[in-house]
Order: sequence, then C-alpha cells, then structure tokens
Amino acid sequence: MSTEVELVGIIISLLAVAVAILIPFLIEILKRPELDIEILPEQLEPDVKYRFIHGMVINRPHGKFKWLDRNPAIDTRINMTFYDRGHTRLFRSIPAKWDAGQESITPTIQIHVHEATNRVEIQNISQFDSTKIPFGVKANILPNNEGETFAFIVKHQGQNECYSFNGESYQFPFWSNPNWKIGTGEFIIEVSAISGNSSVTRRFILINNGPNLTDVSLAEQ
Repeated sequence: MSTEVELVGIIISLLAVAVAILIPFLIEILKRPELDIEILPEQLEPDVKYRFIHGMVINRPHGKFKWLDRNPAIDTRINMTFYDRGHTRLFRSIPAKWDAGQESITPTIQIHVHEATNRVEIQNISQFDSTKIPFGVKANILPNNEGETFAFIVKHQGQNECYSFNGESYQFPFWSNPNWKIGTGEFIIEVSAISGNSSVTRRFILINNGPNLTDVSLAEQ
C-alpha cells in the first residue's frame, strides 16, 4: 500500500513540476507579437499635386485574453519587393521608411550676395542627408490597433509613372527616384515586416492606369 502511495505522490510531483514549467512557457508564447500589414484608408483631398499610398503594420492585441498584453515587436523593419505580373522583379528589394521616423534631410541656410547691388539673400533649404536614413527604418510596434504607418509609393498628378518610396527618395526632386520608377499596368508588392521576435509577409496588387492621382490604387491580393 505504501508503495502505491509513494508512486501516486511521485506522479503528482512530476505533474506539478510539468505544470510549473509549461505555464510560463505557454504565457510567453501568448505574449509573442502578432504582426499584420494593412492598407491605410485615405481620403484624397481636392487640388493636391501628389499622393502617397500608405500601409500600416499592426501588433494585434489579444481578443480572448484581454488581460494578457503582447510584447512589443522590437526594431521592426519593412522590406518591399515589386514584381510585374510575370513575377519579374522591377528593382532590388528596398527597406521602407516609417512615417514616424526621421526624414533624411538636413535644414541649411544658403547665403547669396548679389554683386551689382551688394544685396544679401538668405534662403532656408533642405539637403539630402544619408546619415539619417537608418533612423527611419526601425520602429517598435506596440500591441494595439493603431500600429505604425509607412508609404508604399508616391504618385504625381500628370505623370503616368509612380515611384516606390523610402528614405533614399529625398535625394531626388519630388521623391522621384528614377531607379524605382513604376510604369503603367498591374504589379505585385510583397511586403515583409520583420522584428527580432515576430515577422509577417503580405502581398498587394498595385494598379497604375494613367496620369491622374485617382488612376493608382492598391488592394490586398
């Protein structure tokens, strides 16, 4: 009888140890970030000359376990790859710029002296600053439905083409990097959001049909 009691006691002890190990492990799994990528709804204002189409990365909070917060997705980066319908890559994959990140420009003062009149003209200008690009490519995504936003492309009124956008775009007039030009037609954008503790990849269909801002649209594939 005593042997049976001892055996039961051992089993109970082992179960208690297993539960003590499994519960923290399961909680850590439940606390992992759950990233998703969505198209940011927008309302096109009248008389604007250009248009950005934005996306949003969300670290979705728990629906059932509201008492348990997910961990932030730390140092999240976004990579965008553009393909034509034949799945040929248009150009190299590029890191997106978070809207909340620094713009890769530095304000400077330009002084010009007119020799004929000795008049001094002072202008405030912005110059491209590549050292600021790294400060726009990482973001911590908190567990809420607000997320962090970024731009897929920029489109200018009167131009058939549109352009992919990131921190390097600031070195070109109107953010139009000729290496990232996208013509008319239908294209696929593969977007990956990657952090140290979570990742997600989504695909979107970009349609660019003409020179008007309303001629470009983005939809989930």
